[in-house]
Amino acid sequence: MAFGRCFKLAILVWFGVLLLSNTSEGLTYEELVNGVIDEVSQIRGDPVIPHDVRGDGNVTVAQTEAQKIQGMVSFVFKGLPNHDTMMINPNQAIQQDFEVDLPEYPTPLIKEECLTGGPIGWTIHGVALFNPFNIEGSNAVEGDMAEEFDDCQGHPDMTGTYHYHQLPDACVFPGVDTSVHGIARDGFPIYGPYKEDGTLVQESELDKCHGRCGEDGKYRYHMTKVYPYILGCFRGTPMQFTTKTDSTMPRQRPPQDGDGAPPPRDGGGPGGPNQCAYNTVEGPNYEFHQSCPAQVQPTDPSGNGSGRHQAVFLLIAITCVLTWLYGY
Repeated sequence: MAFGRCFKLAILVWFGVLLLSNTSEGLTYEELVNGVIDEVSQIRGDPVIPHDVRGDGNVTVAQTEAQKIQGMVSFVFKGLPNHDTMMINPNQAIQQDFEVDLPEYPTPLIKEECLTGGPIGWTIHGVALFNPFNIEGSNAVEGDMAEEFDDCQGHPDMTGTYHYHQLPDACVFPGVDTSVHGIARDGFPIYGPYKEDGTLVQESELDKCHGRCGEDGKYRYHMTKVYPYILGCFRGTPMQFTTKTDSTMPRQRPPQDGDGAPPPRDGGGPGGPNQCAYNTVEGPNYEFHQSCPAQVQPTDPSGNGSGRHQAVFLLIAITCVLTWLYGY
């Protein structure tokens, strides 16, 4: 009898914790599909069916019944920009079809993770965002080792992946724009250089990973004109992705008359090696001392069991002991 009561109480405790865990920060699936990303408010229907986010096929989102339970959403980013590109290096931009499952409710880590090479996120137009480094690990945007970019501040790498190392405000996000600009590989949204009230965000307002708590109490990154430009590190766990690159298209254009000798470095490498690109302007939130009000507690990236799970098991154990002792 006591065991049966214990089991029922344990189920109730676990269910309650699951409900509480859904009050964390980040973009929810319904927000992504129905309102936050530009022009998706007209999209309705069964979330199991993939939705074309912008109507141009560059970003689609879907969620299966199993993913609903897991709190994950599937994205496919086409990888081609919504503007013309220039042949500023030997590489040709081709469709990538990045496929990635991102958390509906991303959870911040106790300790940040350094940025990877390749995509660290994607814009709402489906274009890859890279870290601020070139293949040698130097600043790819400014300085003596800066790479060459087209008029829209992007370029393709040797795999044909068109990408931005910086805020693409010349063509993609001009003017004062307070809407979401993209999403990082850890699921947290990426905004531009403006805050909710239309004023420029100050670097001292951003933490090491180049993010802050928004007025909605949720964590967000900001792309700005200042190093590290997009992200300084991952605030959450970066998710793995796959590509379905069209192998029938050339990744580099064939030599043409007048090209002359090839440049010493092919602009548009795969992004720098795994390293952090911390925001160097320290402010009150620089070391993550202040948690966003609408976020769950940070998790330990070691994978040895989160504090939340340990608390749940302890609570269940206490419930069972009390039930056994007092016959509740």
